[in-house]
Amino acid sequence: MSEKEELLEEIAEVYSRSGELDFGILMVVFLAAGIALMLMVPKIYISSEIYAKSLAIERSKDNLWILKDENNRLRQDLERTQFYFDQPF
Repeated sequence: MSEKEELLEEIAEVYSRSGELDFGILMVVFLAAGIALMLMVPKIYISSEIYAKSLAIERSKDNLWILKDENNRLRQDLERTQFYFDQPF
């Protein structure tokens, strides 16, 4: 056989095997995907928990602001009422 024919046979052999998946390579891919998933799931969970807690904190801050404003309004109403009744007729 000539060198050209040997080279063509080797190329044909490589191309014929390129469509096959080796079990070892497939396991490495699945293992890498599993490790990546195990590393990403806790980060996603923690991020969503932080977001939920920050929303709750903001809601509490809004409620505090509303209650403080209502308290000031009620104090002003009380002061007006006390002033009204303290006036001589």
